[in-house]
Amino acid sequence: MVDASSPVPASNYFAAGLRQDTDVVAMDGLRTVEDVHLAVEAAGIGKLVIATFPAADIASGVRRLLDLGAEPHSLAQALTLGVGQRLVRLNCPNCTQEVPSEVLASLPGVTADIVNKSGLGCPNCGKSGFRGAVGIFEVLPFTEPIRAKVAASASAAELAATAVAAGMRSLAESGLARVRAGQVSADELARVLRL
Repeated sequence: MVDASSPVPASNYFAAGLRQDTDVVAMDGLRTVEDVHLAVEAAGIGKLVIATFPAADIASGVRRLLDLGAEPHSLAQALTLGVGQRLVRLNCPNCTQEVPSEVLASLPGVTADIVNKSGLGCPNCGKSGFRGAVGIFEVLPFTEPIRAKVAASASAAELAATAVAAGMRSLAESGLARVRAGQVSADELARVLRL
């Protein structure tokens, strides 16, 4: 695994791994143009490349890879699966109550039946209102229609629309399910999604 915080450029480690004929290469953070090119090149010659890439969601991450100079057709063939994730703090089960929230109405996909619940703070949660955390995810298998959009160098909005049409559940939808269940407050979801 390549650590992006190392003083030696990650691309040096990555290139060394390729010279050793490894089958799987993991990279913690594609940050430079050279990192992206090496990762796409490795995937193009049959290596399994597992890499993290900071982005708001999968569609904007793919768009940023294209903006960093990845060749669209090569990138489309290299991508197999994208996973976006965030951690949200869970409401404390001992002090959670229904609380009005101005943020609730601004969440994407919210319906009138969703009620905001929030932890008010108690001795069990250290008066924070939170107890534990859980992940919210979006998972996108790169099917042929999505690969065609990547190869055409589509915008992030076009990529997202194609992904949703293919059945991807967005981070917002995943989080909204937790809000609907009363596990996460609307304010916490908005904070994590940076709305």
